[in-house]
Amino acid sequence: EQRQSLQVNLFGDTDDLSIKDPELPVCEHWTVPQQLFFEKEVTGFYISGHPLDPFAMTIKRFCNITIDDLRNNMVNLKGQQVTFAGLITSVTQRTSKKGSLYGQFTIEDFSGDLSLT
Repeated sequence: EQRQSLQVNLFGDTDDLSIKDPELPVCEHWTVPQQLFFEKEVTGFYISGHPLDPFAMTIKRFCNITIDDLRNNMVNLKGQQVTFAGLITSVTQRTSKKGSLYGQFTIEDFSGDLSLT
């Protein structure tokens, strides 16, 4: 009776039970950008890399600030020329109280993200 119901006794007695591994479907491999997108969507962060990894050397060479530095020092950087690179992760079009359109977007780099209007 226990064998038919597949119930397990807390104190052992599982010698005669065998459970088969489920059959997994054959799926196509994701591209690196797809995998990174799904990692970020599911966990909230990238696991196997970052979408900007292929551009890391170029970013290091041409950019003088990270998004984290920009966010934390925006007042001190007023009037200075800054160069940074990032990946735009969201864009929203909004309408002001006066009826004019404006955009809001989020950009991220290796150090974090920043919402700008």
